[in-house]
Amino acid sequence: YIGSGERERELVEAMAAGARSTRRQTHLVLDRWRASRALEARRQAGAPASSLEILAPLLDAPRVRVSLVSAPRPWAAAAAAAA
Repeated sequence: YIGSGERERELVEAMAAGARSTRRQTHLVLDRWRASRALEARRQAGAPASSLEILAPLLDAPRVRVSLVSAPRPWAAAAAAAA
């Protein structure tokens, strides 16, 4: 998880700049559910609302991969068993 504040934005900008100036590879792995969860108050203020929105500048950076992991959720198994 990465937050959506000013520090996080600065971190992502530094990572993108570093990816352009070095040969280092970066691979970020985030939980899909948490990273895509939007904070409505931030969205209404016009700020990036989720970790994925904060990480968007990295998508164009060379040698950077952002992967989402979707772990099974306990309630999903219970719902499927009840159906």
